[in-house]
Amino acid sequence: MNNNEFLKILIKGFKKYTETGSNSTEKLKIIHGAIKIDLQDLLITNNDLQYGVIGMDTNGGKELKVAGRYITDKSVDIAVIERNKYVGVLEFKFVMQNYSQNSNNYFENMLGQTANMKTCNIPCFQIFVSFENLPYFKDDGKISKIETLSEHNLEKYIMLSKDNEELYFHSPNKTLLIILKNDKIRSSIVGKTKKEYFDLFKSDFNIMYSDKRFNFGNLVIYNDYEKFIKKVVHKIKSI
Repeated sequence: MNNNEFLKILIKGFKKYTETGSNSTEKLKIIHGAIKIDLQDLLITNNDLQYGVIGMDTNGGKELKVAGRYITDKSVDIAVIERNKYVGVLEFKFVMQNYSQNSNNYFENMLGQTANMKTCNIPCFQIFVSFENLPYFKDDGKISKIETLSEHNLEKYIMLSKDNEELYFHSPNKTLLIILKNDKIRSSIVGKTKKEYFDLFKSDFNIMYSDKRFNFGNLVIYNDYEKFIKKVVHKIKSI
């Protein structure tokens, strides 16, 4: 997939989210399945069938449990196998609402997932997707405010991007950070219910990559799926 094709997959996943709600895995089946197929196409060349890529998809594919150092039956989003050996794990997170109350948990979970795999010599890659503006839903189901993803929110990712991946087991081999923008997510929707929010997108999903710029180091790739997936394939094939 190129960057435009990946964006279309993310939009398709977001559309499914507006149809099925935040607790449904249907949106993830679409996105995980597309990444899985892309990895298969890039890894399995010239009829070389030594690699297998396993993950959830819309055709009944399931997540695989991979034995890590600390959690021995951890389900991973996408696993790559070469001759019965795990040679790569890719984890995916798409945040669509209430970022601030969960931002530290998202980051800490990513570090924990990575350490669990890398301490078993399994390369671990992470994809984190969010919007530059996000609705914050209160317990009553109404939007109380619009949160803006700022450089302050991303400071921990900027620090992570400058880590030494060989020295730190908690640092992913590569992280893809995707930030999207949509002009419908703005202050005028405060007070709307989740259904009213979803209804805004029934006919128009004008979602684009953010044009915000951040100072990331080598370990974080920003808004460039093509570059990221090439790095993933290169690392796996070098094992």
